[in-house]
Amino acid sequence: MGKEKVVILGAGAPYRGEEPSALMTISGKWRTLDWLVNAFSSVDGAQFHFVGGYQFEKVVASYPHFSLTLNSNWQHTGSMDSLLLTPISDADMVYVSYSDVIYRPGVVEALSREEGDVVVVV
Repeated sequence: MGKEKVVILGAGAPYRGEEPSALMTISGKWRTLDWLVNAFSSVDGAQFHFVGGYQFEKVVASYPHFSLTLNSNWQHTGSMDSLLLTPISDADMVYVSYSDVIYRPGVVEALSREEGDVVVVV
């Protein structure tokens, strides 16, 4: 079996404000990416990979421990293009999330118990 990877797609500009969606503060001092890291805390050895574009350097400065990919064409491409830039293999267990959603660890725990080639949480 390969690695467990958490791919976070956050290349586009935010719907409101100037701050990248991944860095918006939600509930106190936690940013959106902090919520996602916390949600995936039950995934042993998870490697985080962020694909960004809009104000990419801010995310790089805030999360230097993430693997990072720049979608330099972010203004003209969508999420699928960003996902295809991510270095993953068929052997990897891959979790994919947008950077502008938050959820609690229980959602990830339930997801990790499901069996199937593709499992979606809505």
